[in-house]
Amino acid sequence: MPESSDLNPARVAPNPWRVVLGISFIVVWVTVHVVLFYLLGAGGIVIEAMLGVAKSVILPGLAMNPGSQTEVFTWVPAFETALTLAGFAGIPAGLAIFWQTRRKVLLWTFGISLFLGVAGILYAIFLLISATFAGIA
Repeated sequence: MPESSDLNPARVAPNPWRVVLGISFIVVWVTVHVVLFYLLGAGGIVIEAMLGVAKSVILPGLAMNPGSQTEVFTWVPAFETALTLAGFAGIPAGLAIFWQTRRKVLLWTFGISLFLGVAGILYAIFLLISATFAGIA
């Protein structure tokens, strides 16, 4: 008669290669998002500066308004939060590669976190553009 641990799939050790693949996926995913955080953050700062210069050239009286300076870099907290959520999404995705019993919950966590991250990045872009052109209308 087989032992009860042989019949229980939760007790079976995962394939070591799947564990290595899952951990490698997590490391690569998080590393990519850290690099994107700094590259896109620096790019966003440059874009905001260039849009400010273009605004001052095209609409010189509006650019000198002191009230327009209060909305500088309002997109940064939304961007930081969104990219952190998108980076976090890789952890449950990597765990889902080898953790068979919790795969459904992990994939849902991945999907929700990634969706919220992408929505937050789109919101940060909206904040960047709306802060740049505030007061024109």
